[in-house]
Amino acid sequence: MWLRVVCWIGVLCVILGGCLAEIRDIGASCTENTVCQAGMFCDLGAPEGYCTMACSAALPCPTRSFCVRIESIPDGPVAPILLQRCLARCWAEDDCREGYKCILPDDEKPKPPISQRRGCFPKISS
Repeated sequence: MWLRVVCWIGVLCVILGGCLAEIRDIGASCTENTVCQAGMFCDLGAPEGYCTMACSAALPCPTRSFCVRIESIPDGPVAPILLQRCLARCWAEDDCREGYKCILPDDEKPKPPISQRRGCFPKISS
């Protein structure tokens, strides 16, 4: 009987797309919004995706992340787009996943202590 219940639960999990699917935090890789925590989305413009969310003074980032202003410069004669996104906080390169580096953004005013402002950004290959 127990084996039959476990089997049905397993079948149900497969049908529903996985029982204990990992819900990912800011900075985690992703391929769709549903794998990121509630209120976050998957930025597919980042290498291997990046779970993030919009942020502001009224909408602060979760623990272990911080809000940074990102300027996106589209192709053609169009004004830059300014976005505010939560980035994973880091203290050393090893805190970031592969393909990302721990750097200090220079856009925050007033600047909090440096130890609180390093974030995981995609590495740019030259």
